[in-house]
Amino acid sequence: MKVLLNGKTVAAVYDNGTRPTLVNYNVIKEIRDKILQTKTMFNTISGVTESGGKIQIKLQIGEIEDIIEAHVIKNNQFQYD
Repeated sequence: MKVLLNGKTVAAVYDNGTRPTLVNYNVIKEIRDKILQTKTMFNTISGVTESGGKIQIKLQIGEIEDIIEAHVIKNNQFQYD
């Protein structure tokens, strides 16, 4: 699905049963938002992945808009569009 992150259209996968929210580092680099430096390890479908930090970002899906906290993933297997 397509969503807006800080006003930029990006591809996203919505899974309401999943916590936390993950976002690819390359997407954050494109929208030039500040990453809060933290380190967290996650088990994902592509293996164990380390978070490159957290970010608070404005997410819009259709008419619904909210500020979310997401972990930034620096993993080439974690695809984005």
